[in-house]
Amino acid sequence: GYKQFQSSSIMRFYGFSGYEMLTITRQGVSDVSIGEYIYPARYFADSFGKDINAHGETIMDAAGTRFGIFFNPIQGHSKNMYAILELDFRGTTRFTQYTAKIRHSFGEISWASGAFLFGQYFHPLFLVESFPRVINFNLGAPFEPQSLVPQLRITQEFGPCEVLLGIMGQSFLNTYGPNAFSNVYLENAIIPDIAFGFKYRLGNLGQSFYGFVIDYLRVVPRLSSLGVINGNSVTYRVNEYVDAVSTEIFGHNVFHWGEVNFKFILSQNASSQVLISGFAVKTLDPITDYRTYVSTNAVAFWLDTFYLFYRTQMQLGLFFGYTHYLGAFTPLYIDPSTDQPISYSRPIGNTGFSVDYVYRVSLRYSYNLGSFRCGLELEWDLIAYSERLDRYGRGLNPKPVNAFSPIISIDYVY
Repeated sequence: GYKQFQSSSIMRFYGFSGYEMLTITRQGVSDVSIGEYIYPARYFADSFGKDINAHGETIMDAAGTRFGIFFNPIQGHSKNMYAILELDFRGTTRFTQYTAKIRHSFGEISWASGAFLFGQYFHPLFLVESFPRVINFNLGAPFEPQSLVPQLRITQEFGPCEVLLGIMGQSFLNTYGPNAFSNVYLENAIIPDIAFGFKYRLGNLGQSFYGFVIDYLRVVPRLSSLGVINGNSVTYRVNEYVDAVSTEIFGHNVFHWGEVNFKFILSQNASSQVLISGFAVKTLDPITDYRTYVSTNAVAFWLDTFYLFYRTQMQLGLFFGYTHYLGAFTPLYIDPSTDQPISYSRPIGNTGFSVDYVYRVSLRYSYNLGSFRCGLELEWDLIAYSERLDRYGRGLNPKPVNAFSPIISIDYVY
């Protein structure tokens, strides 16, 4: 979308002032840095068995408002260099909400068949051309990978084919581990997050495409352990790490009447992408507390389609998403004090429960008239939580809850 700014002007300001209101039929779980509502909260019984979370809420939010500066000093027919600084006002936690934070901050050098990007931008697992066009500010979480990360990325076209190679760090969305969410686990791995992507474009215009992305992530959960020798506590320097490979296959289909987009994902240790996979302890030495780890896995699928009408100013859209937590592919260490595996997934809101599966269906209508745009979305979510895990980290006796949520959004774009 930034290519539209590459005109004769050297600098321009852009963004939108936005408002969102959503009413949920039960308490919701959120990640404030990306949106006020991700999925419904778990069943939480009072002393008499009544569900405390079975109480609705209405949220009004204007923190998604954005402001950006586009700077384009070098222009030409075969090359171009530009930079973006874009802010929103979500902050990174509930305590810093309505505080400006960097969303995009990058420079890009482009040429006729490729580009080199450096700075903070979307992780390659998120496609700016093909993502859920939902009204909800969460952009399809927890089905769609999404993270804004510092990176170096090169993209090159070879006829209808396009390849991408990127190395990434982590920003305000981090890996979940022994000390909650932190980017230290990736920093201590020394090796950055690495992604490779491929697209094949169809037709003369190349608007439709299919492809895949493979992402490799290594994290180091800790640098020391606390063992016991002759009844005395002893600190050991340890060399612990866990590797993960997440893959996705996607399709972006453009028609004269609208689009059909889909994505299949197998995620490993992707809590930094707002997905439900993570990692767990595989073995534990009772003397030194030295541990080995294995990634836990999840699959996800989403389909998003929309129909344009009334001179393309109006849009009707449908979204379906499904994700299922698979746990580990090998048996895990069982903590004798809890009779449970030691597992680190993404308990958004620190629920402490395992998320087993999530369904979502939403229907939306949006209207765009120049700088003014508004939308209405009706969303239904079903999610299952488990209090206990089996030896593979999978939930036992999952308890489903569901919620319905109408969402209204109004924006003025400038």
